[in-house]
Formats: sequence, structure tokens, C-alpha cells
Amino acid sequence: MLDAVYVLAFFAIMAAAAWIAHQLAHLLQVAGVDPSIVWMAKQVERVIAAFDAIGVVCGAGFSLYRFIKALIRDGQGDAP
Repeated sequence: MLDAVYVLAFFAIMAAAAWIAHQLAHLLQVAGVDPSIVWMAKQVERVIAAFDAIGVVCGAGFSLYRFIKALIRDGQGDAP
């Protein structure tokens, strides 16, 4: 159960980092900074969001795998 809390905390931090990167890119765009820097900030935002999404899917899949494996293991102990 503690593993799930750590995974949840990690991806919450990643989501916050993606949100901060989004806000930074927006502020740079509104401030009229050089378009190449705004483009770079948006690319960083997209990479962070993509890593977060991939991690959430992998983490959910791994948790589901462990849950099913535990169910199968518990089910085998009931056989005569």
C-alpha cells in the first residue's frame, strides 16, 4: 500500500511540474519574449506532460499486474 502512496506522490509532483512549465510558457508568450524561447518552453512542457502520462499508465499497469498476481497466488492456496 505504501508503494501506491509513493507512486501517487511522484506523479502528483510531476503533474505540478507540468502545470508550472505551462504557466511559465504562457507568461513568456504574454511578455513578448523571443518566439524561439517560447517554443523551447512549450517543448519542455510537452515532454514533462508526456513523461507524466506514460508514467501514470505504466504505474497503473504495474499495480494492476501485482494485484492480479496476488489474487492468483491467494486463489491457489484454496485448492485441496
